[in-house]
Amino acid sequence: TLYVHGQRATVADAVEMPAAIKQCAAEMDKHLSDIRVLDPAIGSGAFPVGMLHEIVQARLALSPYLPATKQEDRTPYKFKRACIEHSIFGVDIDASAIEIAKLRLWLSLVVDEDDLRQIEPLPNLEYNIICGNSLNLPPPQQSFTAEFDQQELERLKALHYSETELPAKKQLSRDIDQITERLTHGEFDFQVHFGKVMRHARKGFDVVIGNPPYGGEKIENEQKAAYGLASRDVYGAFLARFLGTRHTSPLVRGGLLTFIISDTFMTIKSHLPLREQLLQQQLLKLVRVHADTFDATVNTVMILARRQPAPEAHHVLMGDLTNVSARLRHRRFLALLGRTEGSQHTPLHESSAEYALYRYPQRLINTCSNRPFFVASPKLLALLQDVGVPTRPLKM
Repeated sequence: TLYVHGQRATVADAVEMPAAIKQCAAEMDKHLSDIRVLDPAIGSGAFPVGMLHEIVQARLALSPYLPATKQEDRTPYKFKRACIEHSIFGVDIDASAIEIAKLRLWLSLVVDEDDLRQIEPLPNLEYNIICGNSLNLPPPQQSFTAEFDQQELERLKALHYSETELPAKKQLSRDIDQITERLTHGEFDFQVHFGKVMRHARKGFDVVIGNPPYGGEKIENEQKAAYGLASRDVYGAFLARFLGTRHTSPLVRGGLLTFIISDTFMTIKSHLPLREQLLQQQLLKLVRVHADTFDATVNTVMILARRQPAPEAHHVLMGDLTNVSARLRHRRFLALLGRTEGSQHTPLHESSAEYALYRYPQRLINTCSNRPFFVASPKLLALLQDVGVPTRPLKM
């Protein structure tokens, strides 16, 4: 879909495509066809299905600006199938959630196809949507034998994906499971289970999306120490897994992460080590929203970050929409959310009893010892500065 002035519009709506997009349509389409997206806590698959539709709609929007000779294969069904096979990946510790996620992806594939005779056998998603724990720590470097097994594993998975004969499929599954067990000893490992992504030229996922758990669940003390955290909150470990600095991340350098999580990590002291790690990456925006936006019992924040150091002049957008119910004031919520779009170089200083939106230099956060992710004006951050400021002796 296309977003125009905060409103959702379909490709069929009269939207004038910018000249730059028309000129770069082929290159953009190639990147969209090659994108790798991961939801590390996929649940029932709502986010990947949404991403699937966004990718398909974007490619359809580019079709009029591509050569006529390539139009025959540019159908929603073929785009969806290619996206499900090559672009969408997910992990969850709940086996039943994994099966629901697979079903949603399958249904999304066939729902728009009018001619049932054109529908090919459903793709095998066993090795794209996997039951496992995304927070498992990376293993030691693999041996030469493991490297050989990994190559054979990817060859067998490619055969399994398109195999339709049940006996052959079962044999391939047994062979794949045997090698996987030998490599992982029964534990989830990004390098093994998603080898075709991790061994790709980019060596990882381009985009990580999701809504990691942020209720009463806690990580083990061993994981807390390994990720360099002071809190056992699960969602903090998910942030550290992909944006942290203690271990190799499955997210490529320059890749994007967007999570919906509890907003409590933004200021409290127990999450200071997490904020210090996040500040080594490029924070793009953090927007706090009302609890009813995602049916949560606490206020949540939408975080968007890029896994690369922030340039000195980089500005981060901080927003607070917690007083605007997404259910009761939906139009107003969308309008304010639309104001968070735009270039980081565009000044943004808006504050009222209803909402607040500020864009300020990310480096300002490091001038405060608590590294708070405040939704506040740069002037307030300057007043809170206590790093590198000499303390005055107390007068007796």
